[in-house]
Amino acid sequence: MPQTKGPLKFPAVWDKGLLLLGPWLSAPLSFLDEPFGALAPITKEELQEELLNIWQEHRCTVLMLTHDIDEALFLADRIVMMTNGPQATIGEIVPVPFPRPRIRDIIMEDPNYYELRNYVLDFLYNRYAHDDVA
Repeated sequence: MPQTKGPLKFPAVWDKGLLLLGPWLSAPLSFLDEPFGALAPITKEELQEELLNIWQEHRCTVLMLTHDIDEALFLADRIVMMTNGPQATIGEIVPVPFPRPRIRDIIMEDPNYYELRNYVLDFLYNRYAHDDVA
């Protein structure tokens, strides 16, 4: 008979994060506004992977706002890039071609990863750069 594991144990910051994300991800549409922005890098990556596991189980639609290009490439099926300013509009929608389930190390070794990353950076810094003139 296979051995079963007890409940997962997470650090306190994870408990808070998972408690906050749980109800959102059970809805048919969830909006997450920078949910991992204030976390340490390792915790952030672990929670991103946990978000993918939760998504895999529930398959709800998640609209997530992030300024982290690597996070977008790891989590998203599409990256919706916005233009700048108070009259911002959708500038471009970029499909993310990586198959699911996603494994960070495999994606980051894919030559398309850096091509897409550089494309998004070019959009943000060159085509729709902030006008720093005061």
